[in-house]
Amino acid sequence: MDRLEAFLHYGYSREVYDSCAPNIVRHNLRSARDLSRIFFVVMAFFLLLSVAGVNSRFMIVYGMETLGFALVALVINIKPLAERHSAFISIFVSIALLSFGIASSAADNTVVATSFHVVMIIVAIFFITSLFPMIIVLGLGVAGLIGSAMVGKPEALAMGDAYNAVIFYVVALVLHYITSRDRIRSYVNLHELYETRRELAIQSHFDSLSGLFNRTRFFEVVERLDLTEDYTFCLLDVDNFKRINDHYGHHTGDLAIAGLGAAIRTTLGLEGMEGEDTATEPAVGRKTFAGRLGGDEFVMLIGPDGPDPHEAGHRIKEIMASGNYGNLHGVDISIGYASTREYPGINVDKLCRVADVKMYVQKEEHHAAH
Repeated sequence: MDRLEAFLHYGYSREVYDSCAPNIVRHNLRSARDLSRIFFVVMAFFLLLSVAGVNSRFMIVYGMETLGFALVALVINIKPLAERHSAFISIFVSIALLSFGIASSAADNTVVATSFHVVMIIVAIFFITSLFPMIIVLGLGVAGLIGSAMVGKPEALAMGDAYNAVIFYVVALVLHYITSRDRIRSYVNLHELYETRRELAIQSHFDSLSGLFNRTRFFEVVERLDLTEDYTFCLLDVDNFKRINDHYGHHTGDLAIAGLGAAIRTTLGLEGMEGEDTATEPAVGRKTFAGRLGGDEFVMLIGPDGPDPHEAGHRIKEIMASGNYGNLHGVDISIGYASTREYPGINVDKLCRVADVKMYVQKEEHHAAH
């Protein structure tokens, strides 16, 4: 069964094939669009000829095909609709092309079919499905051609059409298998390249322990912002972090850092940032984010789309105070706040220094209380 499934998906597992589905949809829609435009012109030309009296008995066929290709070309421009029905569009265009080949063969009963074999090869090369639907679609076309030839052509020509159709049917399927396998291989390679770039972007943009931006990326994002809006810088660090590492071990310290990163992400609504598209283009459309500056020092920039800074800080303190980090229960956090509303026109560096001073004032207050 596994071998049959791999064969029907051009040598790949169903899982790999499905992972390439977005690329396959785009490819098929692009093929359907290009073929529809080309054959709309061809069908319109044949329709005009039939109106003028050339093969007029196929006027209805040419008219229907002209209309069909025109509709497909229009539908493909409606992207959500086209993507939702891409399989139907591909099959419709394939059948329309094969029907044209059959009609062209029937139009002249004195020669063997040629156009049908050309369009069958075109369908086989241009579209990617799983192999079974292609076998069925091309098989129906071959059956239609043979049936038309048997009815409308002399026996010798009909037998010639049948023989040629079977030969080209096999050739078309072989070409379809080879070209589809190669395209899917290119999609797999593209997907692997994208994943590698994405992982590298995550590594270069994010701090692995906290799941937040690293220092460099945080300030790169901040530089893009218009700080004339209402922003608040919040600097945070863990109280007595050195003592935690010395007394409980660095593993406990790492748990506290990871816990603080998680608390910040949850409170600011940043869950899901790591590993998403924001890894490569972080903060697009966002005005609230956070980073780890190093050690136990963190920074939050809370913009107009974020929560109240003091309420967010209070919530983070509550989460950290009630958490368990190895053998340590509860961690105290100091936070300093500096807002553009409080210090209008101040630059980023000065805003950070103000927040840093306020954080250490709070830290001293904690020390005095204990």
